[in-house]
Parts: sequence; C-alpha cells; structure tokens
Amino acid sequence: MSRYSIPATDPALICVVGYDPPLETYFAQVEDPNDPDETTAIRLWLGCAPQALPTVAQLQEHLSGWAVMPQDVWAQLIADKSAAAPPTPLQQWMQEMMRRA
Repeated sequence: MSRYSIPATDPALICVVGYDPPLETYFAQVEDPNDPDETTAIRLWLGCAPQALPTVAQLQEHLSGWAVMPQDVWAQLIADKSAAAPPTPLQQWMQEMMRRA
C-alpha cells in the first residue's frame, strides 16, 4: 500500500492519498487534526470498497474541493498501481465477501 500526504485546500486539514493493492483501489482521507472527537475528525474517506476508485482521475474528481493532487503524486500513484502484485486468492475471496455485504 502506498500513502502520500498532499496539501488540502483548507490548510488546517490533512489529506493523504494512496493505492491499496488488495482492494485494487485508490483511496483518500481528509482529517481535521484539531478535532478531538475521533468520530468527526475524519472529514472524507474514499476508496473503502474493492475497485471503488480504479483511476487517479476518479480519485481527483472525488477530492474536488478538498485537495488538488500534485502531478508528481499523480504519476507516482499510477506507478504504484502498475507495480502492484495481483490480489492473492484469499484477497480475491475477501473482495467478494465485501461486495456481498
């Protein structure tokens, strides 16, 4: 799994993006580190389901208003996906169970 910090539109927030090979999806999280309540500190969480965001363009589209991905991170995410090993049979089975839930 890769994970990169990128600047959020609101400088008070923290934004991370990455690629999750077992789920075969890109993901993003936007968090408010000043919010003491764990239930509200995460403002946005994308890419939690198998193949939810298969392209970096889709990831950026969903991040619209929260962050703009730098070109170097965009390119690195594409490289991360290209270099990822395919899901193992167990990971494929888990993906199927997640889809059914």
